[in-house]
Amino acid sequence: MKKAMELMRPGEGLKFENHPYPDQNVLCYPLLNMLAAANLLKVDVLFLDVDGAELDVLGTLRFQETDIKAIVLECVQFVSLVPGECTEELKGKFESLLKPWGYELKKVINHQDLLFIKRDAQ
Repeated sequence: MKKAMELMRPGEGLKFENHPYPDQNVLCYPLLNMLAAANLLKVDVLFLDVDGAELDVLGTLRFQETDIKAIVLECVQFVSLVPGECTEELKGKFESLLKPWGYELKKVINHQDLLFIKRDAQ
């Protein structure tokens, strides 16, 4: 638990680019803070569905401090207020972010969810 507490950082705001909702100031905590507070730095499967902010949320995660075996995330491109299918461009951004940490895209589910599995996961 001591290690988890050392990893926690103060809350900070995130600015989501190209998000269709009106701007609001909301205090945000990095995903690592929540995992550390719950003593969940080792995770079998992380499901991430935050309505288009998945790339921003994953960008705050320090993967070297966690052991997440698989990630299922929503990959949607918003057009107005309606989510669309995952584009090749957005899928590529997720792959670029996760590949250096050992994750491989294994499956696209229902045209909008991506399953990444860590290469050394057992």
